Formats: sequence, C-alpha cells, structure tokens
Amino acid sequence: LVSPDAQNLIAKATEAANRGNDRSELHPIQYAAAVLFEDGTIQTACQRKCLEYGCSLDAVTQLGTYMEQETKARARAKAKLLVQTDQFGVLHAPFATARAYLSEFGFDDLKVLISQQQDLDCFEDEEENNVLQILEVAVRDLAPSAPNMGSLFTE
Repeated sequence: LVSPDAQNLIAKATEAANRGNDRSELHPIQYAAAVLFEDGTIQTACQRKCLEYGCSLDAVTQLGTYMEQETKARARAKAKLLVQTDQFGVLHAPFATARAYLSEFGFDDLKVLISQQQDLDCFEDEEENNVLQILEVAVRDLAPSAPNMGSLFTE
C-alpha cells in the first residue's frame, strides 16, 4: 500500500505534468517530479522539452537547486520523498543525469518511488498478469557510488 503522503505526491507530480505539457508536438510524454520535505512542504517541476530530446531539462534535476537551498536554509527542510511521473500518473525512476546528481550531491538517503512490472502468473489472460508494483528505494540503490578520483593524484 502507498502512504497518503506518497499518494499526494504522485497526484501533485501528475498535475504538474499535465500543466507543463506545452510542447506535446515535440514528444508525446510529459514528465514532472515532486519532492516532499520533512516539514511537509512540496515542490514540483516539469520537464522542459527541446527539439533535440537529449537537450531537454528533466524534472528531477530542476528540483535540485531548490532541494539544496531548502536543506541549507531550514534545518527541518530535508528532502524526504521524491517521485517522477508522466501525465498519466505512471511512476518513472529519475533519469541518468538526475540519478547522478542526487547520488553525488548528498541525497543518497532520499527515498524515491518507482514502479516495476510484476508478473503474477495467476490469470489466464496474460495482460491481467502484468501489473505495476510501486517500490520505495533509496537514491543509493539507483546509482553507483562515485569513485574517489582525488585518490589517484595523491602519493
């Protein structure tokens, strides 16, 4: 079961994805993210699509500066839970840039909701067997630890 906080966060991200889908002619899927802080504050951001899709600004990375500022400004404003959804409310793990950012800038303990396909194998109809399971994982489980490159230059 998903907690009420998580349900609210998913709803906020989905709303942001629908509000921010201003360039749907470029790419049909719109992503947005929402982060919940320990003090109950929620912040959202939506993907900014570019014609060259790889140049688009992903929603999670856009929350990064806000997350850093809030953590420094207010002791109780530590990020607690993060979600990224599309405009249909389907959960997506943060993309590569966002995973690396979160992992390398002190958000290893941040919990992230992701969906994973689960085959039940208990129904005759194959489509009924494919369900999405919601998992809560830490950022550290989504990205490898960054190597200590500085150690290469010390004697």
